[in-house]
Amino acid sequence: AMPGGDASGMKVIVVGGSGFVGSRVCDKLTAAGVADVVVVSKSGGSSGGVKCDLSSDECVASLTETMRGADAVVSCVGVFKPGDDDFMREGNGAYNVRVVDAAKAAGVKRFVYVSVASIVPDALGGAESAPVMKGYFAGKKMTEDAIANAFDDDNVCLVKPSFIFGGDTFGLNPPRVTQQYGDVLTKILGSGFVKGIAEKSPGPIALTLAEPVAVDDVAGAVAA
Repeated sequence: AMPGGDASGMKVIVVGGSGFVGSRVCDKLTAAGVADVVVVSKSGGSSGGVKCDLSSDECVASLTETMRGADAVVSCVGVFKPGDDDFMREGNGAYNVRVVDAAKAAGVKRFVYVSVASIVPDALGGAESAPVMKGYFAGKKMTEDAIANAFDDDNVCLVKPSFIFGGDTFGLNPPRVTQQYGDVLTKILGSGFVKGIAEKSPGPIALTLAEPVAVDDVAGAVAA
């Protein structure tokens, strides 16, 4: 996902960099030798991070300044609250569009976005047919459209996992299983026998059988 060449002189902005996926993206980038990894989040993350509230257009100007001189911007921004369309559309769409606008204004050449695999809305009958997730998919699409309008295809990387697992604790919002449990699921759901069933199954069943993705693998894809 990152531009080629010596990573030691690079500057990469990770928006949502203190979250479940974003924090691991930062770790991967640092391990790859990227000298300047800047975390942008609502809380500001750890020491050296930048605090930014993406809920208002007022953030764009300051975010643009933060991004000046960056080689790439990675957005791991996303929210999950089934049934609250407005919240999910705003948190997955408008928040990220502001990130895209700032990156474009700052002259950043490369944009990486963690979206969602098409199998997820497809398996639920299409993004417009999933009432409890409609805002989530609409927000993701809004962001992908904004990226397509702002950046050349060659300078964009969309990482689109299905179900992400990892860490040491279970979670309900968003639903999440641990690394140990996820590893077992991956072995079972990734087998040829189960994949064969999934390919012949109706959408929702195919989604249930879709092979999950480890959070570290998602981070690795972003930082590659």
